[in-house]
Amino acid sequence: MTQRRKRSQGLSMLRVGLIAGGIGIGFILLGVAAFLSDQAARRAPFDVALYPGAEMWGMSDIAAASRTVLYRVPAVDPQLVANWYQLRLNEHNGDESGRCVRVPPSGEYPIDATNPLSIPYRFTCVFDNSSLNSQQYTQVVIYPGVANSDPEKDATGMTVIEYQQYWTP
Repeated sequence: MTQRRKRSQGLSMLRVGLIAGGIGIGFILLGVAAFLSDQAARRAPFDVALYPGAEMWGMSDIAAASRTVLYRVPAVDPQLVANWYQLRLNEHNGDESGRCVRVPPSGEYPIDATNPLSIPYRFTCVFDNSSLNSQQYTQVVIYPGVANSDPEKDATGMTVIEYQQYWTP
């Protein structure tokens, strides 16, 4: 008569260790993939919703990882546009931690007729979508349009919205 060896009913410690190690390596690989995907998503401009009715007025590339885009909105007060962007900023941050800042806080700067970039006041709102080792943000600058003798640059009666966008190359 031969004797048979009894097999254990449960999992051996070696098997448990191999399964736990495999799951751990799987989580590490998923984490690395998520991190690389997040970094790749920040290698382009961060698009902020555009004020309704705004039309593109121009764009210029400052560098490989930045650009400025200009929009105009006819017959809308800059304060209303700034309020709209403040709501978008609150949605983006998930709270009211960010503020659209008016410069100067009250009143207006005098317009310098010799400076074509002179504006009476502006609102600045920063939408930051930066992450670990990468930057991606859009600074929205809102100001009243000023008169210009060049019809292409004339913004009389309009609100100008300027998107200054920066991202990791």
